Amino acid sequence: MDTNVLVYAVNESSVFNSGTRKLLKKLIREKTQIIITWQNLTEFYAIVTDKKRFPRPMSPLETAKYIGSCLDGGEYGLVLPNVQTGSGFLRMIKRVKPVGQRIYDVFLAATLVSNGVERLITGNKKDFAGIAGLEAVGMDEFKV
Repeated sequence: MDTNVLVYAVNESSVFNSGTRKLLKKLIREKTQIIITWQNLTEFYAIVTDKKRFPRPMSPLETAKYIGSCLDGGEYGLVLPNVQTGSGFLRMIKRVKPVGQRIYDVFLAATLVSNGVERLITGNKKDFAGIAGLEAVGMDEFKV
């Protein structure tokens, strides 16, 4: 899943909070394999601890505890960059030509694709437009 899904799930001020929480509960209940990466978790940390980006920032310890629960709870599978991630990343750069912050979406996509993940749940499908091998699915496309 994309980092924004994790962020919406803890941001009680977001209009997406309730729907995101329901979606995650549904996926867990249905035993859908939900994949995250260390990149998701570091981006999540950067956002939720930053008072400029998050309405009520979480403390570093609170955030670390939440990340630990994501890893230890069994609801999420963790995939890591591997040997194929780098070459896939470079191919994606040539095809998509990302600029600025979009490079992080491309690297996330390369990590997922190189680990056999074919679908990504996101709050912003256009971030993953043009990336071969990965279907971006909007959170609103799931019936909760």
